[in-house]
Amino acid sequence: MSKELQFDIAALSAMCLAMSVLVACTRVPSPNTVPTATVPTGVDFTLPAPVYFLRAGQIWRLARDGATRQQITREAIPITDFDVSATDGALVYVTDNRLIHTDAYGGRRQVLVAGPVLTPMEDDLASLNDKSHIIGKVAAPRWSPDGDRIAYIQNGLNVMSISNGQVQTVHQNGRVPEQGDSGAEGPLLFMGVIAWSPDGLHLLAEVYRYPLASLFDRLVGLKHFSDGSLETFHCVFCHLAWTADSQVFYTANPSMGGVGALGRHDIATGQRTLIGLDVPARSAYFYAYPHAPNQDEVYVFMASSASPAEPPAAFKMYKVRADGYGTTPLRADDHPIQTALWARDGSGALIVTSSASDEIQADRLVWLPVDGSPAIALPVTGLRTLRWGADI
Repeated sequence: MSKELQFDIAALSAMCLAMSVLVACTRVPSPNTVPTATVPTGVDFTLPAPVYFLRAGQIWRLARDGATRQQITREAIPITDFDVSATDGALVYVTDNRLIHTDAYGGRRQVLVAGPVLTPMEDDLASLNDKSHIIGKVAAPRWSPDGDRIAYIQNGLNVMSISNGQVQTVHQNGRVPEQGDSGAEGPLLFMGVIAWSPDGLHLLAEVYRYPLASLFDRLVGLKHFSDGSLETFHCVFCHLAWTADSQVFYTANPSMGGVGALGRHDIATGQRTLIGLDVPARSAYFYAYPHAPNQDEVYVFMASSASPAEPPAAFKMYKVRADGYGTTPLRADDHPIQTALWARDGSGALIVTSSASDEIQADRLVWLPVDGSPAIALPVTGLRTLRWGADI
């Protein structure tokens, strides 16, 4: 029961090619207007939870003091993706096409899934069209909110129960035609897991139709566990966020401005509403990394430029009403953002800067409180793939 929603809101997003990089097309950023502090020795500063990240192919942990770092893994083959359980901090990650499970500090290491040996492919598009990778590649593990299940990709969407090791194939990839086969439309294939809904009853994933002609033809899939149905819609390079009750999720597009750059999807009705501000012939608004602290508003990084196809160089933190109007800045400063991670309680967000500004170096981890107090640059560089750990 697949129903494709025809909302191609990112057809021009070829301007920026990196999934998690907001500013692939850079200009000189606007200067910060709020002082920035580096965490000095003895200052009382505490993050909402420990932070895990990838650095040089290994998982590291940054303690809540924002300064104490610890290398957690020492895998011979670089780790490609990972996730952290919100319940107990347990890790799950992919290395050498194997799915690995450990405790919060890398102990009790266990191989959950051992995929076949695959020939490395540097080109993402070629990999997505290669039959051996489609069938055998292990990718994108994501913990369920209750910490008992792990969703991951291997020839479709799979869910493993960590308590008993049983695996359920939630959505099997369609048959990949042999070379020379013809058909009007190829199978729908899963390539990544994005996020569970807070109630564990829905899952957002990256999907595409085989063969994939361009990375910009990829889709977002919404999988409903209750009836097995799947909705798909165009939202290339989007960022997504669920409301706490799992009834709504928001999409934000940092690469393509205009009314389609911010969307709201209602689970009960299946209706998707495009709520981005639209000021034709004046300004195009862009949105990135949404967070839904309640039912009435969404926190999001927002900026504008003269053209919907020209992404801005820096983004500012805003509060936006659920209908897309009533935008209120949460902070006065803007930043060139490579990636961002909101605190679960909405008290602020961690960002990694994509370029330097007057006060903050490039590739620096920065804490931005929503109360407008000074940004705090943390002594960590060279990282990607941020994940909150459990406060244990």
